[in-house]
Amino acid sequence: MPRVQIDKSKLMDAMDYLHIRGDGAAILKKGAGGRPTAFQPALWNCICFHISKGASMRTACRAAYKEGFPLVDEGSPRYWLDTMPEVFPQYHKALEQRYASWADELADIADDATNDFMEVEQKDGSVKLVLNREHVSRSELRINTRKWLLSKLVRPIYGDATTVDVNAKVQTANVNLNITDPVEAAKVYQRLMQGED
Repeated sequence: MPRVQIDKSKLMDAMDYLHIRGDGAAILKKGAGGRPTAFQPALWNCICFHISKGASMRTACRAAYKEGFPLVDEGSPRYWLDTMPEVFPQYHKALEQRYASWADELADIADDATNDFMEVEQKDGSVKLVLNREHVSRSELRINTRKWLLSKLVRPIYGDATTVDVNAKVQTANVNLNITDPVEAAKVYQRLMQGED
């Protein structure tokens, strides 16, 4: 059976989860799966800190690992939330701060014009500035994603207004309620709605 060589330079973020043995075999590092990790207050504080800065649970777990904490997937913190009600207030506060962070990022992304234009060399050797549509589209996607998430997750603050203001005048009308002909009933209804009766 041929041996597969792993190019370590192409593993990048996957290296956080893998250990490459001397024989070239890749194995998951301890803590990369299985039972939930035992609760550690310092790890939980680190995860909540990264969530409050706008990170997802998965990204926050990876960031905590890069800071020297044990490797956990997002299942462990979710397990802690389900089984330990005392950790939920801190998580809830981190979520509120995350939403504020996302709202702040909307203006930053919109105002950042870096790479919106690129220099393109023409056939005659001159250089022309052209719109980098890929970068502009990517920025638009980032803004729209954050706007959509905010409108769904924090509807009272960032969602579309759904209140309806009803001001109606009640009028009494003389209507014959013993109409059996549907056409006549429709005519009476139209006159009533137009205020003719």
